[in-house]
Amino acid sequence: MKFIWLIIAVVLLGLSQGYSAEKEILLVDRFEEGVDEKGLPQGWALEKEPGPKSKILIKKEKGNHFLHLFSVNDTFGLKKEIAFEVRKYPYFYWRWRATCFAPRGRY
Repeated sequence: MKFIWLIIAVVLLGLSQGYSAEKEILLVDRFEEGVDEKGLPQGWALEKEPGPKSKILIKKEKGNHFLHLFSVNDTFGLKKEIAFEVRKYPYFYWRWRATCFAPRGRY
């Protein structure tokens, strides 16, 4: 009887390890490292320079650090280059929210 329980435990352990391998997450950033000398999040670069009134900030709310982009009559972008195996991480997920939309703006 002990032998059967050992086999069941080994099989279940193997299944759980295989399942967790499928659920691996590649975390791009938590924005906990602050900003560099240019005021950009560590490891990020500008795709397009923001206007003089626009802001790039790292804020914290309910224990979560996040990137706050504030645009005034312009567009700009940030990028972070990373290398990863697409087959291992086939899905891309992020959370965002808009606090204010421009009148007649395109979004």
